[in-house]
Amino acid sequence: MECVGDFSTAEEALEQLAGDYPDVMLVDINLPGMDGVEFVRRMAEASPETKLIMLTVHDDTDAIFHSLEAGASGYLLKPARAAELI
Repeated sequence: MECVGDFSTAEEALEQLAGDYPDVMLVDINLPGMDGVEFVRRMAEASPETKLIMLTVHDDTDAIFHSLEAGASGYLLKPARAAELI
């Protein structure tokens, strides 16, 4: 496994990835600017083969539902151990 990027905002990720998408992305719901759900929606359209995993502190059904509806492949709660991420 190799980390190919670390971005502070969704906008930064979209700009810097620019078509060179990874196999898996970990996404937080609470991002400054565009939130994680909207980012997942855009990434799922741009790169359907990328697995988008929500990694967040939110443990409510609405957040889970909206994330999955937007195109997330899964949902993990922080703090997640390395073994869980893999």
